[in-house]
Amino acid sequence: MSIKTKIIISYLILIILTTSFLGILIGKITKDAVFKEVIEKSQTITELIDTTISVRNDSLIEKAYSDLNSAEKLLYNFGDIHVDITQNIKVGDYYLPILYAGTQRLSLDTTIVDDIQKSTGTVASIFLLSNNKLIRVSTTRIKGNKRIEGTYYSSNSDVYNKIINNQEYLGVTLSEDKNYLSRIQPLLNKDKKVIGAIGVDNPLLNTYLEEKLSNVKIGKTGYVYIMASDGRAIVHPTDKGKNLSKYESAQKIFHAKDGLIDYTHKGVHKLAYSMYFEPWDWYIVTTANYDDLASSSKSILYTTLLSGLLMILLGGIIAIFMANNLVKPINKLKSYMEIAGKGDLNVRSDINNKDEIGVLSDSFNNMIIENKRLIEELVQYDKLKTEFIANMSHELRTPLNIIFSTAQLFSVLINQNPNLNNTCKLNEYTNYIKQNCNRLLRGVRQPFM
Repeated sequence: MSIKTKIIISYLILIILTTSFLGILIGKITKDAVFKEVIEKSQTITELIDTTISVRNDSLIEKAYSDLNSAEKLLYNFGDIHVDITQNIKVGDYYLPILYAGTQRLSLDTTIVDDIQKSTGTVASIFLLSNNKLIRVSTTRIKGNKRIEGTYYSSNSDVYNKIINNQEYLGVTLSEDKNYLSRIQPLLNKDKKVIGAIGVDNPLLNTYLEEKLSNVKIGKTGYVYIMASDGRAIVHPTDKGKNLSKYESAQKIFHAKDGLIDYTHKGVHKLAYSMYFEPWDWYIVTTANYDDLASSSKSILYTTLLSGLLMILLGGIIAIFMANNLVKPINKLKSYMEIAGKGDLNVRSDINNKDEIGVLSDSFNNMIIENKRLIEELVQYDKLKTEFIANMSHELRTPLNIIFSTAQLFSVLINQNPNLNNTCKLNEYTNYIKQNCNRLLRGVRQPFM
C-alpha cells in the first residue's frame, strides 16, 4: 500500500470518526433539548389554561355572590316565603304544594326567575323541599325548548345536605352534561324553617373560552382537552361529551394528577402533561403524538447526518489534495535517489519545501556532493599510486636487469672454464641470483598487468 493511500485512508478514518461522534452527540443533545422544550411548552400551556380557569373561577364566584344577593332581594321584596299545603300542583312527575313569596306564586311561575335572569344574566332556579328531595319548581334553565321544572337534587347530594342544614352551597353542579358554578341559598319561612332554596348558576365555560381552548394546537397533532374526574370530556376536539375513563391515558392521569405521562392510544405513542384543577374537579391535559414531538429532533439529526456526509466528501477531497502535496515531492526525491543509485552523481534535487521534506532534499544534495568529492579524491589517489609504482618499477628494473645480466654472464664464463675450482658451487649461487631476479622482476611488472 502506497504512502498516499495510507494518508488518504487515515484522513478519511479521522473525519468519519469525528463526524460520527459529533453527529451522535449533537443528535442526542438536540433530541433532549427539543423534548425538554416541548415538555416545557406543554407545561406552560397547561399552566396558562389553569391560570385562565382559576381567574374565571374567581370571577364566577364573585358574580355568583352578587347575582344571588340580587335574586334574594328581588324575591323577598314580594314578602315572606311560605308553602300553601292546601293546594297542589303537578311539577314534573310530582304533585307538590305551592310555594309563595308573599302573594306571588313561585311554583311553575317564571316571573321572578325571568326577572333575575334579565337583571343578572344568570340562570336562576327556585326549589321546594319535599319528599327528601330539593325539587326545582321554577327555573330559567332549559333543555331543548322546555324548562326543566321537576328535576331535583336527591338526599345524598351535597346540595341537599347543605340546604337542609341551613347552609349555603357553593360549588360545581352538573345539568344536562353541562357544568355550572352554582350558589344556592336556603329559603326559610317565618318560623326559620328550611322550606326550599333559591340558586343561581353560571356556566363554567362560555362559548368563547371553549372555542379558544379547542383551537389550541401543539405541533402538528397536539391539542388541549379538559376531562372531569368521572372521565367525561368537557373540552375535546373530537370526543366532547364522551367518557374517556376506559382509556389508558385517563387512568394514568387520574393516578398522577399532575405531571408528564406517556401512553398508547389506538396504536399511537403519545405524551401528555396534565394538571388537576381542584375547584372544578377537572383535569387540564395537553397531549401530542410522540413522533410529532420527535420530528424536530429527527429533522435536525438528518440535517446533521447530511452535513456529516458533505464533510466526509469535502474531507476526502482535501485528503487527496493534501496527500498529493505531501507525496509528490517524496516521489520526486525517490526518483532522484534511484538515478543516483544507478551511478549518476550529477543529479540534484530541486525540492525547495520549507518543511522536513525540504530538509531531506538538502541532505540528499549534500550527500551526493560529498560522495562525488570522495570518488574524485579516490580516483586522484589511485592515479598517484599508479604513477608512483610505475616510477618505482622503472627504478627497480634497471638494477635488477643489470644483476640478472651479470648472473647470466657468470654462468657463461663458468661453463666455458670447467677447470675452475668449485664450479658446482658457483653454478648454484649463480642460479640463486637469477631466480631471485626473475621473482623480483615479476613482482615489479605485476601491478601493470
